[in-house]
Amino acid sequence: MEYSLMDFLAWLASGVGSGVAVYWFWGFLERHSTKIDELSKEIKSYLTTILSILVAVAGYVGQLAMNYETMPVETTDWIESVFGVILLALSNVITSKAIHARLQLRNKR
Repeated sequence: MEYSLMDFLAWLASGVGSGVAVYWFWGFLERHSTKIDELSKEIKSYLTTILSILVAVAGYVGQLAMNYETMPVETTDWIESVFGVILLALSNVITSKAIHARLQLRNKR
């Protein structure tokens, strides 16, 4: 199966793609930086959420730049499309955190 840049950018713009990319990048940072360990869990959670949103928006902007998606014309079109991408990224973050919390609760029993 072949994948193209268009597929990769669409994957990044989805909530799942941005979440996986940030998860991989965060793991890389934790293995190669001692500063990450000094951060509290809450700060790490905020940073990964923000990074996931930024990666998703970057994927969407990449799709627009490559003309894979139709460029929004009006200001409201821009706001709605970017807001949709942000919501997708947030839904992935919230779902993954809920699953993670559920697994931690199960393991504590």
